[in-house]
Amino acid sequence: MPEEKKNLALRRAFELSETGVRCAYVKKAVFWGSIFSILGLILDCVVYPEKIGEFAIIRCISVILLCLAIIPQLGPLKHKALNIVSHYIGIIPQFTILVMIYRSGDSTSPYYAGISLVFVGTFLILRWRFVDTWTNALLCLLLYSALLICLESEFKVFVAHFFFIFSTGVFASVGAYFSSELRFREFTLRQELEENRQELEENNEKLKSLDEAKTRFFANMSHELRTPLTLILGPIDQLTTNTNLLNDPKAKRIIDTLSENGLRLLRLINDLLDLARLDTDELPSKVENIDLKEFVEGIARSIGAMAQTKQIHIKVESHLSNHPIQPLDHDRLEKILLNLTINALKFSKPGTRVTLSLKEDHEQFHLVIKDQGIGISPKELPHIFDRFWQ
Repeated sequence: MPEEKKNLALRRAFELSETGVRCAYVKKAVFWGSIFSILGLILDCVVYPEKIGEFAIIRCISVILLCLAIIPQLGPLKHKALNIVSHYIGIIPQFTILVMIYRSGDSTSPYYAGISLVFVGTFLILRWRFVDTWTNALLCLLLYSALLICLESEFKVFVAHFFFIFSTGVFASVGAYFSSELRFREFTLRQELEENRQELEENNEKLKSLDEAKTRFFANMSHELRTPLTLILGPIDQLTTNTNLLNDPKAKRIIDTLSENGLRLLRLINDLLDLARLDTDELPSKVENIDLKEFVEGIARSIGAMAQTKQIHIKVESHLSNHPIQPLDHDRLEKILLNLTINALKFSKPGTRVTLSLKEDHEQFHLVIKDQGIGISPKELPHIFDRFWQ
């Protein structure tokens, strides 16, 4: 969207928002206008005690006329009638003051200050725009000027009162302009924030869809790979029971290698399935009681053929006082230990040793896998827990 059209659309949306707020504030303006009109009776008692009865009637009529401003707000025309109603609310108190000044016959009446207070209060409560405030100020100046001429006011009184009302109108109009611009900038920032939030939600949805697609891909690929691999491992298992082949050391070593690597590949495929389930929080724990020493010895036996092929000695050291039985997830612990031990074999030289050591320390058990290989470079140590770092 071009910048000009975007700004125009924002202005329209802002005006609509402001209209809704101003409609909601109509009742507040009527309420406070009525309250201060009634409180003005105290001032009447002090300034014009001889007119207290007449002024009380004028003020009561003013309150009744103010309350009539609520009627358009109860129907479907409240937005369309807002400008008329808001100026009506501003004019009624001002006109009331002008009538009381006229009835007092006093061109020097201090009540002229009330005219300025009325349109300042109205502009603040009804959040008038510059044009509304300035229109009301000009109308007030014309009416008051006409009243002073009618009362044959002295020139210096006319100029002094005109100056103060005019100055108040200018300050209120300028204040209305800057206040409106400030609210518009706040409105623009809120709109931009909302657009950014929606864009972020859309991007999150796209990322979620991509992640779900990746998970489905891993799961489908793993299932597809496992089927032919299972068909390959079946004949290999049959070869391991063939006595003629087992009597041949070279053939036995080849069969063991095939079986070992096939099982390892099957474990990797199962890991892919677990990874897909883990990303969707669908990988349940299978806790069972495990004899730690027996478990570690079983790990050592499972990779014995691989170690023998690489001419690496596998050693299990147990520093436990007894044979502790611990509730653990067998499959997950086996994956962890197999990965660590196979990595130790992978990066160890022939003729070296890989040690699986069990230790006990204050009811805690430590399993240490130690090799004599090249180790991990210091620059890569911070990334050892990053998935697929290598």
